[in-house]
Amino acid sequence: MKNIKIYSLLACLCLLTQSCLFSEDDVFDDSSAQRAMASVDECHAALQSASNGWLMEYYPGDGPEFGGYNLIAKFGDDYVELASEMTTDNYAAGEVCTTLYKVVSFQGTELSFDSHNELIHMFCEPNGYNDPGYAGDYEFIFRSVSKEKIVLTGKKRGNTLVMTPLSADTDWKDFLNGINRIKDDAPYATYKLKIGGTTYEISTHFNPKGRQCVMEQFKELILSEKLI
Repeated sequence: MKNIKIYSLLACLCLLTQSCLFSEDDVFDDSSAQRAMASVDECHAALQSASNGWLMEYYPGDGPEFGGYNLIAKFGDDYVELASEMTTDNYAAGEVCTTLYKVVSFQGTELSFDSHNELIHMFCEPNGYNDPGYAGDYEFIFRSVSKEKIVLTGKKRGNTLVMTPLSADTDWKDFLNGINRIKDDAPYATYKLKIGGTTYEISTHFNPKGRQCVMEQFKELILSEKLI
């Protein structure tokens, strides 16, 4: 008789436990698949929201050794128009390259330039067996998204990519060639930079990021004076 009572109690406990397990409410209103798709749609729409494209500040490598490089990108539904301050075998600085891109959900929401193009993939291709080149990425994970700024990190090497919208009256080629003029006119560690009638004493001697350091400090001032 005691055994029957014990078994009955155990059976009741199992039923109560099962009932508790299946009575829990979902923490989120949508499924994980729905949330992933919503994030893809949000990021895709944000990329297309800049009417004159995004300034992409790309920092390849594992540290500050290469500094930062500037590209411009205007995103459509499936294609992106790209231009760079860099010169490649087939594209001059400021010349536009059109290529495929996609926004997908994999390890988070990702931006992938998976169709080969020289302006992005030049940062990813090795120079030889023991030389990784710029050690860059062509697949990036979205970290923050707004109409004013998008921040991504490289999926493989963790490179930083910061995007800000260009003003409607900015000419892509003039802008990128202007950056190159500053670079060419300032090859030394110490020099003078004149912006809008004011002369600044510049030194990158104690900053290993060099050119990146200068552009970070003076980017907004240079843009406000429409010098490039």
